[in-house]
Amino acid sequence: MQCIAIRKRNGDQSGLAGTYVNTGNLYLYLNDTSKAIEYISSAIKILKEVKNDRDLSFACHDLGGIYNLKHEYKKAIPYINEALELRIKLNDQRAIASTLILNAEALTGISKFKEAKEALKKSLRISIDNKLPDEEKFTYQKLAMMYTKMGMADSVFYFYNKYENMNNNFYQKNISDKVLDLQEKYDAVARERKILASENEKQLAQIKSQNLFRWVYILIIVIVAAVGFFTFKAQRDKRLAQKKLNEATLAEKEAGLKAVFDATEEERKRIAKDLHDGIGQQMTGIKMAWQQISTEIKAKSPNESQKIEDITKILDEASTEVRNISHQMMPRVLTEIGLIAAIDDMLNKTFKHSPIKYEFTPINVNSRFDERIEISLYRVCQELINNIIKHAGATEVMVQLMQQKNALILIVEDNGKGFKSDNKEGIGMLSISSRINTIHGKINYDPGPETGTLVTIRIPL
Repeated sequence: MQCIAIRKRNGDQSGLAGTYVNTGNLYLYLNDTSKAIEYISSAIKILKEVKNDRDLSFACHDLGGIYNLKHEYKKAIPYINEALELRIKLNDQRAIASTLILNAEALTGISKFKEAKEALKKSLRISIDNKLPDEEKFTYQKLAMMYTKMGMADSVFYFYNKYENMNNNFYQKNISDKVLDLQEKYDAVARERKILASENEKQLAQIKSQNLFRWVYILIIVIVAAVGFFTFKAQRDKRLAQKKLNEATLAEKEAGLKAVFDATEEERKRIAKDLHDGIGQQMTGIKMAWQQISTEIKAKSPNESQKIEDITKILDEASTEVRNISHQMMPRVLTEIGLIAAIDDMLNKTFKHSPIKYEFTPINVNSRFDERIEISLYRVCQELINNIIKHAGATEVMVQLMQQKNALILIVEDNGKGFKSDNKEGIGMLSISSRINTIHGKINYDPGPETGTLVTIRIPL
């Protein structure tokens, strides 16, 4: 603050602007971004008045960087663009590349990926043409981050590897420089030994020789330690970056699966409601009207009674089929009562007129669960039962639903002809796997050619 007061008193506007920038960067180091923005903004105003383009480009670049840190990318872009125009005018290639990288970061933040990609391409071209390894390395890093946000895993891996390779080369160069420096010291000591030997100072030469070997031994230890340290650090950084990349990719995948799941179930609910409230109501009205008309026709034409009964039967079957389809699309009992009642109702309706015997046993299930878990387990159970009916040739089916402290377990067992491994590629099996993945569950098939199939599904709570 004393420096600011002195520069104001001396009328040193350029110096005052520089002090404002330094003060702003100090506040940024202290994580006080509001003060940092205040001081650097004051510096920009002064530098525009005194027409100091070079310092103004640095101040605009710094202010844009601060807004990027705050994720206020729309505020950052005007300052970054102003810095870029000034640096192009000054023909400072390193500064241009650095500002293009900052610009791409802001554009990526507001999802303008096309413009961000163009900025990074320009930065990469300038960095390579002018042999600017630091700028080239950070360009690869920003490309990897941009493609991560776009969900393009192949491009992420490609540019991340380019970044890592340059990072590793940087560490190797540092190690090589240290080795060369140590080699020069070793050579100097060796030359000193020769001089001592040529002067026939054998005793002193012997002492020096012992010291030499002692230093060489120490130097070798230092070199090995340095190589080990930098190698360990490079591998650790690589593993951490890979972990973050895997987490981001997994998050994108889970978000996509959830969106598909939600959209599918919403569409099922809509169709079920339309069938029940629309076509179902219309079928009921038609049946009532037909009952009245059929009574009149029977009275007038008794010979037509068989036709009337046939048409009545068709109307009943059509109405029942509409109700069944609506129930299968989204069972009302599932949304209103819960998973146990829905599975019990589904099994009863499926096996009611079937020679297959079934048993359903809920164990320690006393509450409702997340809607996605209930719908997913119901659909999976429904698909497994359909597979048993179509392919297993079973005569008995046992279903259990049990709750542990931190898991919900569904078990479906039959005494059919067993599970074939190639069935895993079927649409039904893929649908089951997809639904289980969306709720972070695990599924296990235990096949047996004589004992049928045992399917165990575990869902974390």
